[in-house]
Amino acid sequence: MSSLIVKSLAIWFAMIPLAILNGLLREKLLTPLMSAELAIPMSGLTLSLLILLLTYFVLPLLGHRSSRNYLAIGLFWAILTLLFEWSFGQYVMGKTRQELLALFNLLQGNLFLMVLLTTFCAPWLTAKMRNLI
Repeated sequence: MSSLIVKSLAIWFAMIPLAILNGLLREKLLTPLMSAELAIPMSGLTLSLLILLLTYFVLPLLGHRSSRNYLAIGLFWAILTLLFEWSFGQYVMGKTRQELLALFNLLQGNLFLMVLLTTFCAPWLTAKMRNLI
């Protein structure tokens, strides 16, 4: 396995605790303070920001790469995120397919699509911000 793939995977694994902590904070703190209708989109915004911050700080570990490399890393992360969300939701949390598909319903306030888009764009966007490309 190439060094870039291993490093990219390690960075993505660092996102998992952030996502779990974000979900716990939503359920234990935000939802009791406000309605779920507000807590769910707030959680999506928070997770997107956490992903961008993590990526910004650890991206130099990947070194200078091309725009194409950073987009490929983002695609890799987005696919891993989808696989994780589906697997964790179904096999660990016991969610149904309908509940998992509801993650994509913007009309219910769920911003999971934005989180996926952020995950995809984060390597390229933060590389641009850091003048790595």
